[in-house]
Amino acid sequence: MEKLKNLWDDNDWLKAIIIIILYLGFAFYLGQFWILLTIIASGIWLFLSRHKSNSKRVLPASILLLSIVTLFIPNPLHHNASQKLKDIPSGLIEIPDIALNNKETAQAYLDKAGIKSTFISVSSEDSGIDPGKVSYDDGQPGVKTFHSSDYKMKDSDDLEESYIKKGETLIVKVADKNLTPASSSNSAPASSTKESAKQDASKSNASNSTSKKDSNLSESEKDQKILDDYTNKIKAATPGLVAEYNSEAASNNSGIDGLATISNAKITKLAEISNEGITKMAEVMLSTGSGSQDTYTVFAGKLTDVYSSEAEKITDAYMASAQ
Repeated sequence: MEKLKNLWDDNDWLKAIIIIILYLGFAFYLGQFWILLTIIASGIWLFLSRHKSNSKRVLPASILLLSIVTLFIPNPLHHNASQKLKDIPSGLIEIPDIALNNKETAQAYLDKAGIKSTFISVSSEDSGIDPGKVSYDDGQPGVKTFHSSDYKMKDSDDLEESYIKKGETLIVKVADKNLTPASSSNSAPASSTKESAKQDASKSNASNSTSKKDSNLSESEKDQKILDDYTNKIKAATPGLVAEYNSEAASNNSGIDGLATISNAKITKLAEISNEGITKMAEVMLSTGSGSQDTYTVFAGKLTDVYSSEAEKITDAYMASAQ
């Protein structure tokens, strides 16, 4: 022990080496602030020891030199310290963390964030999502994911954040355990007679023919087909809903509030038909390799316009009965 003490007392170079090693540890851990502080301290130390022997000035001189050199060495523990992180581009809305929530909770989060959304049902087995829970594809049109290595995160603990363009619709998958997986095959029941077998074969051929025709259609053509089908459904349902409203309104005993309730119930039925068509358009976009958010938005908007126009007929009936 006495030898070690004498070695330490008599050897300034040993002190310098040990202190330099300790200094490097602190420098790489604490970053540039520590380095600048050390440069100032060692400079003052060197100035105050200017009248001492050179051997007594080895330590502060070594630390000063090392500090200046370290200032220009990239810090592996603070690789982002000297890298200017970019801001998230404007015109985007951060998508809240909705994964593993149920549909109602996810809808509440998205509504709060001001994000339009469409929910589509998918097989729990195919999607790998727990039944009743939701998820979304971050590769869908309009969605962008940013990483903390290049961009400033709102939450410093996040490694990445996903955003969607303002005005775009987020397609959200809802896992349904009752949906048949796409990979499974459905076998047709055996027919008990030759005639029923012929009928089954005819239906199968017709179904296959329709499926082949649909598979050859472009996304726009498929969306147009859905638009035509659901436009007809909405327009066909409207007269009956207006008649239902007028009939129920005639026996209404709850005043204006009662009429409004009846009217909203009929309009909701139209909305359900419209939403079903829009959901099918979303499925087309997701199942088409070159699916376009713009194409989906255009046709979904057209169907929404049809719904709004037909819903006005129910509103007109309400206004007429409320006078």
